[in-house]
Amino acid sequence: MLEKAGHICAVESELLSGPGTDELRERRDAAFREAWSAIGSLTDAFHRQAPSTSAVGGELLLEARQLMTELAPST
Repeated sequence: MLEKAGHICAVESELLSGPGTDELRERRDAAFREAWSAIGSLTDAFHRQAPSTSAVGGELLLEARQLMTELAPST
């Protein structure tokens, strides 16, 4: 998920530094969808965790969701 978030940032940087192309937007959007899919997988794994580890896992999952919300494409 973090790898995809980094990829989103890299593509977004390209979009901001020059003329945004449809291909760049498509790459960013695909990485965004893949990152959300990874969060879905992490959520499933979280629900299978032992209660003693769920506090840390839940906090990290919440932070990941907040990061993806901040990275959401505005256009």
